[in-house]
Amino acid sequence: MNPLVDQYFVNGCMRCELGGTSQCKVHNWTAELYLLRDLVLKSGLVEERKWGVPCYTLNGKNVLNISALKHFAVIGFLRGL
Repeated sequence: MNPLVDQYFVNGCMRCELGGTSQCKVHNWTAELYLLRDLVLKSGLVEERKWGVPCYTLNGKNVLNISALKHFAVIGFLRGL
């Protein structure tokens, strides 16, 4: 686990004015985001924080990220080329 990613769960991504407040959308999805994080960490990917959200890499290439949207918690798969 990465302490920078831990801050995402506390403050959010900090890219909008709701970051760091109780109204941040991350707080609506905390349990789901922790579950997604746990699943991804079991895969052996390296946990980093990029673009304000947890990002997971393999051999230095971006593979996926997890984040909260207004009505969804998501895993986004990236093209790690």
